[in-house]
Amino acid sequence: MLVLAFLSLCQILFLPGFLALKFLKIETRGNVQKLVYIFSLSIFTNYFMVMGLYSLKLYVPLMLKLIIAFECLAFCALIVKGGGIEFNWPDQAEPETDSDPKPIQLRLGRLLALASILSFALLAWQSFGSIFHIYDDILNWDFWATRWAGQLEISRTSFYPQLLPCNWSITYVLIENTDVKMFAKAIMPLFPLATLLLFLDGFRKTKNRRWLYGTVCYALILQYFFSKNFLASGYADVPCAFFAFLSYYAVDQLETACLKDSFLNNLLPLVFASAAASTKQGGLYLVLWALCWLSMRLWKRNDPNLLKKLAQSVALAAGLNHWYLYKTWRFSFAYESNNLAELEALQMGRSYWLRWIESFDMLRAWRGFEGQPIFFAAMALTTSSLYLRQSRIVFFTLVLPIYTIWALFFSYAPRNLGLVLPFLAFCCGSGFEVIETTIGRLSAQIKAYKASWLTKELCKPIAVLLLGVGVSIFVCLQPVHSLTIIPQGSVSDELLMELAGSWYVPTALAAVIIALSTIACKQTLVVRLPALSLFAIFFFVGFSLLVFENTVLPRQRLIDEQIALRRTICAPKLNAKLYACIDQGIVTGKIASSYSAMHLLPDLERYSLWSPLLTRKPLTVNDVESLRGDPETKAMLIWSSTITPELSNWLKERHYTILFEESERSLVLFPVDENH
Repeated sequence: MLVLAFLSLCQILFLPGFLALKFLKIETRGNVQKLVYIFSLSIFTNYFMVMGLYSLKLYVPLMLKLIIAFECLAFCALIVKGGGIEFNWPDQAEPETDSDPKPIQLRLGRLLALASILSFALLAWQSFGSIFHIYDDILNWDFWATRWAGQLEISRTSFYPQLLPCNWSITYVLIENTDVKMFAKAIMPLFPLATLLLFLDGFRKTKNRRWLYGTVCYALILQYFFSKNFLASGYADVPCAFFAFLSYYAVDQLETACLKDSFLNNLLPLVFASAAASTKQGGLYLVLWALCWLSMRLWKRNDPNLLKKLAQSVALAAGLNHWYLYKTWRFSFAYESNNLAELEALQMGRSYWLRWIESFDMLRAWRGFEGQPIFFAAMALTTSSLYLRQSRIVFFTLVLPIYTIWALFFSYAPRNLGLVLPFLAFCCGSGFEVIETTIGRLSAQIKAYKASWLTKELCKPIAVLLLGVGVSIFVCLQPVHSLTIIPQGSVSDELLMELAGSWYVPTALAAVIIALSTIACKQTLVVRLPALSLFAIFFFVGFSLLVFENTVLPRQRLIDEQIALRRTICAPKLNAKLYACIDQGIVTGKIASSYSAMHLLPDLERYSLWSPLLTRKPLTVNDVESLRGDPETKAMLIWSSTITPELSNWLKERHYTILFEESERSLVLFPVDENH
């Protein structure tokens, strides 16, 4: 199993993207850009491969193994032809310029950026072996992955695209088991890590400090919005943000780097934007943005084939995003129902203006009072960044439109704002650059003892900075509106503890690595792996996995451990009490509930009975009687808040027993009835 799992990860992360990069002759600069492009192109290629095989009823282990074998042969041929693989360190090294910050500032920025990257690399390592455990990634995303793997009908998808489930299903098909989730989930922490690498690579190539500071800002913003468990979970928000930012990164490389101005290179931002749209619906805006950018680029260059290339670009966008065209067709002919009405219902009838106000308050109150400084700093830095032209373009074409769409239509959950976070981090990094430049100019003027040190070139950044500080103070001092959705209360010292815990060890490691790099890497280091050495490494890895599987971690043990972990999904304490009631023989029949994860719990699914009556609405006597009418049903798991005082008295009079209360739910045991 471990060898097949390793091959599945190679297929998801490397093989298709490497071959696409070689055969399409896509130009890259440096190791980081090449690796990230391979990673993203592999995932996007697998999406179409899985959909094609599924449509032809050929998505079976044998066919997938043949495809991977063919790709491995092509990979070996390319490696032998190229004589191996070459790595350069430092990657794309460039000499320092006078405009660079002082050495202490540069080293501090690199230290914090490297600490950010190591923090998320550590998260990827720590989360390996875990399973999908939150509601949506279990009930929807992973559910769809198992349907793809089993050649079953894909239902309840609405407009949700399937890039992630298709890639996860590759692991299930190859190992021929859907209980082992750890290999599918292993790719999820790589998305925030790859985004941070894009920030750092942008700094190495452009020497613009906004990219370097943006690395640190993105790590902080992610930890402000999301928990570590969420960042490593199966939710599509952070992966969608990665592909979206990769689209902007590709645009920046074409605008600032010395890359060949070919039509294929110009199409890359559109391809990556389509990958974002294939991950989650919010990426559709990036497709529109990439098309507008490509149109302007061709128009500025007076391309003689402007209309032809635009038509080809639109056709490519339609083909890459065919999922939405297919779903729109099905909805129009009532073959399937969409969930737009459900999403609108989550807004609870609020007006657009009220949605905007409350969404802003939601973000401000997300981490309670302790998170106010971070919110305040982000506001000030974003406003200050408007002094720079590149940051203005990012803010007005990406940050503001995406935020507006979220606030008006999807502000029922802050996680849906994940798409905008890397662009917001870029603006915050630009704000840091403006502040640093302004302070440097002021210091230079003061040291020169000039009477008129407040020159015209300093007035603009100072005015913008003061405006940002003033707006932020005004916003933060306003009273929080009465929210219809309270996402999270005050967390006291939890935020500080999370930041300290996630930064302490990586920062120390970063300091050691930078110190060693300064000593050992004063010159560019070139490492070249010959083809024979590379094949020997792969053989050693495969042999080690075989030995490990047959000695330490046999197949059945791995499956049993993964099944045991599934007992803790969604609400672990509630699950434990349910298992205790079953194991002790207290409940011997079906349990009616609206607990969606219950039918996915191992050994508990046969006791689960889904009941739409047991929602959050107040429970009535008639509801209870109708449930008890089923002779197989012996108990009901209900929301504690739905038990009115009148119903509580009625339950006591009829000898219903409340076995426990946990996670806002109560398990009520029906009385013994001789007639049933």
